[in-house]
Amino acid sequence: MRAVADPLGAHALRPAELQSMVRALGEGDPLLVYRDEAGTLQVCRLAPGSRLTIGRRSESDLALGWDAQVSKVHAEVYELAREWVVEDDGLSSYGTFVNDTRVLARHRLRDQDRLRVGQTTLVFRHQPAGAAQELHRTIGPADQSPLRRAREGAAPPRSTTDTDGPGLRGRRRVVGPRRRARMPARPGWA
Repeated sequence: MRAVADPLGAHALRPAELQSMVRALGEGDPLLVYRDEAGTLQVCRLAPGSRLTIGRRSESDLALGWDAQVSKVHAEVYELAREWVVEDDGLSSYGTFVNDTRVLARHRLRDQDRLRVGQTTLVFRHQPAGAAQELHRTIGPADQSPLRRAREGAAPPRSTTDTDGPGLRGRRRVVGPRRRARMPARPGWA
């Protein structure tokens, strides 16, 4: 039995898998993403108000029969007061871990939390449908980015003056993109 790698680790997704992830995230439903025994990416949607049982039995909502370290009834994932939680009330022999911390009862899930049950890693993803618009409104339109301003020939920000840096003792030093400051020589140094 080998450990199943992080399904969303660096360079883990093929282009088609990435497209399906983006499409699933765009719908706004919470997801559990994992790789099955064959290494195929699996996306499990969590319906609002649902309760998902994770275990080795085929009757489990999320059956991980290939993982010998997963108990028959290992853990549950459910929505509680509009927050998603994982619960392991001692149902499992090997324990349930969220971001390498053992779950002793209930644990609130956040976007991109890693759940480990047995040797299988599941990633919880939840970006509400309005999250992208909120991020755009917070950051501002793309045409206001510093890179775009630089490409369009806008003047770089003005230089700043630093009077309290280490070794300056009240002397002025001008720093900025056009002039590099020379550090004053310390007494006794050649």
